[in-house]
Amino acid sequence: MPVALIPQPTSLRTGGPRGHEVRPGAALTVPSSLRAAASALLHDLVRDGGPALHLDDGGAIEAIVDPARAREEPAAGLRLGAEGADEGYRLTVRPEGIRILAATDVGAFRGLTTVRQLLALASPGADGSILLEAVEIEDRPRFAWRSLLLDVARHYYSVAEVCEVIDLLALYKFNAMQLHLVDNEAWRIEIDGHPELTAATPERYTRDDLAAIVAHAALRHIQVIPDIDLPGHCAAFIRARPDLGVLVHTGERDVAYADPDVDGLWDLLREIYRQLLDITGSPVIHIGGDEAFRMPDDLYGVFVRRALQLVRDLGARPIAFQEGSRAGFGPDDVAQVWIDFAGPGGDLDKLEALAAAGQPLPAGMPARILPFYRTAAGDLARAQEQGAGILVSPTRVAYFDTPHAEPSLDDAQTVRRPHLGLDVYSPRTLREFYEWDPATAFAGLRPERIAGVEATMWADTITDTEEMQLLLTTRLPGFAERAWSPAEEGVWDEYRDRLSLHPRIWSARGIGFYRSALVDWS
Repeated sequence: MPVALIPQPTSLRTGGPRGHEVRPGAALTVPSSLRAAASALLHDLVRDGGPALHLDDGGAIEAIVDPARAREEPAAGLRLGAEGADEGYRLTVRPEGIRILAATDVGAFRGLTTVRQLLALASPGADGSILLEAVEIEDRPRFAWRSLLLDVARHYYSVAEVCEVIDLLALYKFNAMQLHLVDNEAWRIEIDGHPELTAATPERYTRDDLAAIVAHAALRHIQVIPDIDLPGHCAAFIRARPDLGVLVHTGERDVAYADPDVDGLWDLLREIYRQLLDITGSPVIHIGGDEAFRMPDDLYGVFVRRALQLVRDLGARPIAFQEGSRAGFGPDDVAQVWIDFAGPGGDLDKLEALAAAGQPLPAGMPARILPFYRTAAGDLARAQEQGAGILVSPTRVAYFDTPHAEPSLDDAQTVRRPHLGLDVYSPRTLREFYEWDPATAFAGLRPERIAGVEATMWADTITDTEEMQLLLTTRLPGFAERAWSPAEEGVWDEYRDRLSLHPRIWSARGIGFYRSALVDWS
């Protein structure tokens, strides 16, 4: 039923004449330029538990790409694909068939994704046929950049597991995945000519592995964004190349930073960035820039400025975490803003109170780093003044490794709940993860500066894929709706009812999910 669609379309009208009956084996007609992507979508539909359809001319389900419609669609935000690409579409279900009209292939694909949900969430008749209600949908995304960061550095996921996450992103109309390939724990991606980087990492991705992930994502109109986190968060890098930085053994955890004044660092980074951009074809690359503990401020500024310029020189747009504003963003750079816990009553207050009382902090966090986060208050204003686009990633609603606040309807999950997620973060409910607005996520955020929105699935506490799914699956659709749907659309009670049907797809695909007690799962 259309009411179960997530994200909620821009405009949806039901009623009118009888809808359309889709029989098993029905034909889908698409332009030749869309056949490969449509074939991938039909494969995904079957894995969702939906009917098997096939590509053929003259089908009652038809996607039409009409470039003239591009003039009707407003341009908005940073675009990861071709300049001017638009994801809007119009979908109608009538007795004679299902018709999708879009200005571009990607717009038609998003319309087909809506059909994918309609068919996968419907209840077929005894003969396998599905009667879809008559409906007319006009739809386009609110933000042109909608992504998920997947941390594969702290926990390794196989190529198949990464692709399963990509399939889930495609289902909810995301258009980018950021792969966090490097952190203190491991350097996961092989770089030609530099085997030392992955010598201590048995579970790693070859260039062919990354190319396979990129190809899988591209068929679903999702851009893979490489992420090499420096100059901090790089103990694995400095262990592999001790000549390129500083490694401090603190007794709690290793802290490292790359030294921008060391000969050889920049030639290596240029080659790393070049190879990753070549494999992914990404117009952007994330250079990191967060939590460079123990690094002198002047060296941090030198590193970030040179790394930003290096990416620009390679013809790409650089992204860095908000701390990069202290070094200085350029007008075409992107600042990922995430620190929203330093305000009154936030998690930082809780941590500072523990430290003042002499109590241990969660996850072995040393008390001496707490002042670091207090300095974040001016980052957003600086980044906006510098002309950077803002990638909105507020910790409280975009960090999916936050513990669950409510119990599960599954007793075994409730027992596991205290061990799910990073206990630095205050537990939050599924409702809290839904009831927010990217345009007002940070005080002082200027909506016209928003480049996009990004959720994150960090892996500090992840030990297996099931744990990741219990933190990710139920939260992802709500984030997708906030990134795609109009700001005024969607209230919790109505959204909860739509969400309750989506385990049909997750279960068909073998994807685990947290059975939040706030939802009456159908």
